[in-house]
Amino acid sequence: MEFLLHRVVLDSSYEELIRAFADFEFSEESYYCEGKIKQQSSGYCKYGEVKIIVENKRNWSGDKTFSWEVADDEIPIEYLDVIVTTIKTIVYDSKKSFKFRIVGGSHHVVDSHRRSFEMATFRAISNLVGFDKTKVQ
Repeated sequence: MEFLLHRVVLDSSYEELIRAFADFEFSEESYYCEGKIKQQSSGYCKYGEVKIIVENKRNWSGDKTFSWEVADDEIPIEYLDVIVTTIKTIVYDSKKSFKFRIVGGSHHVVDSHRRSFEMATFRAISNLVGFDKTKVQ
């Protein structure tokens, strides 16, 4: 199996979400969040949906673990790296430990692209911490 490694380009929206995630008070054992992108503009369509359970490990080791629990007909495995890389970019500086379980989502055979899943993942984490997702481009 081959993966194309995804690289996130940090902009001000990412920087603000990184701060919002670091400042969020994780008081519960786990959180469910989802993000969806569905856009059409000048012939180019974007579609992606990601569903994530974030488990608060309640320690300060800073460990981050990931679990891919998604059927290939929901999100093809080719999008695993973009989803994980987007989460890692947002949570990298957090001193807290979490397990991120990617548990569902959806794709479109024509309109889904790597950028669609980056945006959907960004929105999922934004929804979790109450970040204003209208800043997402």
